[in-house]
Amino acid sequence: MKKKSCWILVGLMVIFIFSNSAASASTSNGMSLTVSEWVRPVLNTVGLHPETDFLNFVIRKLAHFSEYALLGVLIGLAYRLQPWSWMKGKVALLPFFIIPVLDENLQRFSSGRSCELRDMLIDSAGMAVGMMLVIALLMILSNRKKQED
Repeated sequence: MKKKSCWILVGLMVIFIFSNSAASASTSNGMSLTVSEWVRPVLNTVGLHPETDFLNFVIRKLAHFSEYALLGVLIGLAYRLQPWSWMKGKVALLPFFIIPVLDENLQRFSSGRSCELRDMLIDSAGMAVGMMLVIALLMILSNRKKQED
């Protein structure tokens, strides 16, 4: 995938994240409750019966983590991060702070939403996991290439 295409995908993902944050609390809660309704039967089959509020909370936090993990993957691919490329790594850390802070502060202007430090930390952790997956994949591919040579 070309670097420019990766950056376009990063931009589209940030727009997606910010559009979710711009949704009102009732809209956001409705989306989470819909996912809860899909997940509940699966949990019930394995003997788990969480309360609706708890399940909804977990789904909302997993949504934060997963959308930011995907963003981390896209940023990692765009930077073509290598574990030995420290300068690129330092620059790549900027989105870890900037995007979650902007995202959470955007929620302050959405009806019924708030800015939560916990969510910023979840977002940053998701991004870190996504970026680490890219680094691990690049290391594996690099080692395979070296073994073939």
